[in-house]
Amino acid sequence: MNGHRTLVVEFLDTWHVGSGRGRGSHLDAAVERDVDGLPYLPGRLLRGVIRDAAEALCAWGHLQSQQVADLFGTLLPAEGASGLAHARPGRLQVSDARLPPDERAWLGSADEEAQAARSALFLESFQTAIDERYGTARSRTLRGTELVVPLTLHAELGVQGTADDIAQGWALLERSLPLVRALGAHKTRGHGRVQLRWGGQA
Repeated sequence: MNGHRTLVVEFLDTWHVGSGRGRGSHLDAAVERDVDGLPYLPGRLLRGVIRDAAEALCAWGHLQSQQVADLFGTLLPAEGASGLAHARPGRLQVSDARLPPDERAWLGSADEEAQAARSALFLESFQTAIDERYGTARSRTLRGTELVVPLTLHAELGVQGTADDIAQGWALLERSLPLVRALGAHKTRGHGRVQLRWGGQA
């Protein structure tokens, strides 16, 4: 059996999920974009932060480690002469989190307002180190980072298994989602504050 739900990822502040590349001569860190040039949240990252939340519950004694391993998968110890470990996949599947289809379609249109809105999704932020002796910027320390404005993205989550497996998986996720408070880079600077909820909830 398969159970599916829509997860709403509501960013409350500007956020940055990096591509590992710069943009032009003035931005050192560019935002990850999809094939349409729109910002998105990779499913592997979303799955990872939810797992971190579940493992925190486990460390606090609210969940069993086997429950987390069953839902998210685990790395099995090496066997045989190869000496290589291998992964056992979990029951949870997480898609990339993207803008809703109607918003994506409008932003991709040739409409002038849509194109202006598309450009307005991205901001540029610059930081530099300050010389404590003189109170001036240190040479060659200016760094530019691309940010995304607060957006609401949607991801599809699926849990495989029996009816009991699926129910237990959703129950574990219900307890884990409230612990995810921020996503992406520069969280210590106030970026990436987020709320996660199931689709259809206020």
